[in-house]
Amino acid sequence: MRKAFTRQIILLSGTAAVLFFLWCSKTPLGISGEWTWDRIPYTNETKLDGFLGLLAAFVVGVLYVGYSWLGHSRLSEKTSALSISGWIVGLMVLSFAWLGTIQEAPPGPYGSSKAIWVLYFPGSSGYFYKARYEIEETSQFLTDYESLMSEGDVLHVGTHPPGLFLLYRSLLEAAEQFPSLRKAILFTVPSQTAETLTLLSQQAKRSGKQVGEVEQATLWWANLFTQFVAVATLIPLYLLLRINFSRLTCWKAIVFWPLIPALAIFLPKSDVLFPFVATTFLWLWLLGWRRNSILIMALASVCLWSGLFLSLAFLPTLLLAVLLVLWDGYKSLPELDGITIWKKLAVAGSCMLFVFVVMNLFLQVRYDLNLWNVWRLNYQNHANFYGQFSRTYWKWLLVNPLELVFAAGFPLMAYVGTAIFKARKLTDETSRHNGPVWMCLVVWGLLLLSGKNMGEAARLWVILLPWLVWMAAFSFTANSTTNSQPLDRSDGQLAVHSKSWLLCLSLQMVICLATVGRVHGFHFGSY
Repeated sequence: MRKAFTRQIILLSGTAAVLFFLWCSKTPLGISGEWTWDRIPYTNETKLDGFLGLLAAFVVGVLYVGYSWLGHSRLSEKTSALSISGWIVGLMVLSFAWLGTIQEAPPGPYGSSKAIWVLYFPGSSGYFYKARYEIEETSQFLTDYESLMSEGDVLHVGTHPPGLFLLYRSLLEAAEQFPSLRKAILFTVPSQTAETLTLLSQQAKRSGKQVGEVEQATLWWANLFTQFVAVATLIPLYLLLRINFSRLTCWKAIVFWPLIPALAIFLPKSDVLFPFVATTFLWLWLLGWRRNSILIMALASVCLWSGLFLSLAFLPTLLLAVLLVLWDGYKSLPELDGITIWKKLAVAGSCMLFVFVVMNLFLQVRYDLNLWNVWRLNYQNHANFYGQFSRTYWKWLLVNPLELVFAAGFPLMAYVGTAIFKARKLTDETSRHNGPVWMCLVVWGLLLLSGKNMGEAARLWVILLPWLVWMAAFSFTANSTTNSQPLDRSDGQLAVHSKSWLLCLSLQMVICLATVGRVHGFHFGSY
């Protein structure tokens, strides 16, 4: 009881400290002169709108927490797969509503209408702009892509493979070819966003660009698509956790995902698309490894290649996948001989290499696109970014971990800390199953020491945030094995641990709401 009380005091105190820092302190969110996140200003004219927006989001948040608690009280190992699927679908619906409402909470241009500006203007992303106004023919665009990368752009265009441009090109073509789809999408546009689209159309016309029905539908569709994919990450995240945990433990962990502040702050940036693909890859990869399935590992490799076709941000996920199978192989040696482990590793590596060679060879033959060279140029351009925008390594080495706490939410990070402490005490018999905790820490540590994310780490690390949910799941169980009994099911501790979890989830919702209502993820006030 005393430990539970102490834990609750820490949660409440830490949450209060974060809220005070965000809303009452003027300390820069970042490093002045290098990179900082802006605080959303509240004037006398916008205070009422901001309050009403936050209140509406809070009501939806309470419904979300209530549904999560209801699922927690109903689910067990005897619950059927069909019933679990229904609960997760319901969770996705509420998550979509939550993310939509919380983005409406901030006043003026900081609300959901920001999505239009973010997706349209090259300074914020540039993928839609290039797909609409600069790509005349897809095949020629791919053929010329290496030349485009060799120009050395260090921002959005030069540091990405062609996948995102093709994604927006596909959305544009679909909106153009199917008028009924276009009209259905435009029908769902909120009034405030419709006004923004009209304003954008007028501004674009003055600069010689057309933003008609097709463009407007595509912009809003891209926003909805990104939000849906972000929510859909719940599915592979649950399946990934099920490899090691009970149904109840998986549920208790995944409900934190939509409440991660960075997820709502950076919608509809493409970074929010990546967690779905990366988590799906990790699930398939570990499932294929455990089942010795070449087919599943090949599917995992296709998933990884698709991710790297979108962004090099998937490289840390690749490193994590490699370390996880090496850890599992090492811990399996008492059960399997060394030759068998090396065979499994060889098969896994061969599957991935084969898929990458075949896919890249196809692009080389069909479009004369050397994707290996594109990746090299992307990496080089990203490295050159710090040659144009100075950063102080040691300062970001200190700031980035703190930024991660704000991006992920203090309550979730508290559970991660508990999981690390608990994994440290596991016996040799169960240590095989704590690989995700240690390997995630290793990759995150290497990424931090590499200095690749000196600024905007909260956005760039969104792809890694499902790892925190995965790690937090270890804090809900007595040990890490699939057959373990969750702590909230142990005798005499049901009420204590259930209440602690509910408190943590509620505080996570409050932290998410307060962070999104205060921090702006894009450097603009109005256009």
